[in-house]
Amino acid sequence: LSRGYGRTSTELIHFNSTSIPDVSRVGDEPALIARRCPGVEVWVGPDKTELAQVARKHGAEIAILDDGFQHHSLARDVDVVIVGDLGTARLLPAGPLREPVSALKRAHIIIERGVLQRPPRYSPGVKRAVGQWHIVGVTDDMGRMQATKSLAGTSVIAVSGIARPAQFVSSLEALGAQVKAVESFPDHGAISDADCRRIRALAAKHGARIVTTEKDRERLGSRLEVWTTRFEVKLTAGLEGVAAVLGWSESLVPPSKD
Repeated sequence: LSRGYGRTSTELIHFNSTSIPDVSRVGDEPALIARRCPGVEVWVGPDKTELAQVARKHGAEIAILDDGFQHHSLARDVDVVIVGDLGTARLLPAGPLREPVSALKRAHIIIERGVLQRPPRYSPGVKRAVGQWHIVGVTDDMGRMQATKSLAGTSVIAVSGIARPAQFVSSLEALGAQVKAVESFPDHGAISDADCRRIRALAAKHGARIVTTEKDRERLGSRLEVWTTRFEVKLTAGLEGVAAVLGWSESLVPPSKD
């Protein structure tokens, strides 16, 4: 269930990977979720409570809310919260938080972005895990998956419209890519045809390859020939606790290296 931030439509839309609507109607993240998760039904609309009710009438048994921790009007069984650098730990607009740090007491699972220097205090029963975000592959402009080493030594133009563009750039550099220029747009923001022409000219000037994220690739469509990074999250600690809360079979949890 998603509001579809950045979309121009306000209608309730239901789709899956077999027929993904134009990104302007559903938003970049819902389109990407459908593409990455064949068989999953994606519901987009302005009211997540209404979405849940309609999805249930259509046979849904499990609803996963995209960005739903603050959505108090809808009951939930499990809250999963990703915690990274809290910065000033202040609420918007003074800081990055939508709720006080104390709200984490409602969480059932906390996934920390790497090893935090000063992790917040959690409730005693919360299950903690550590996640590492990394690029596992790169899709070329023909849609073929390539190894990450294919970017090593390659001049690139980094194009993204995400919350933390600096992390995207540093991830490319960690793979050995030579970032010649960075084109950053607001998170979920529109990328115009004029922007595409400017980026294309910039790439030609530097003899560079244009590289973007999967989410931004949804918004770019076929207007640019781009290579697309594929990020995944690997839980490096605490997977057993997460599996217990979610009711996963023990067969899905890899044996401990200890």
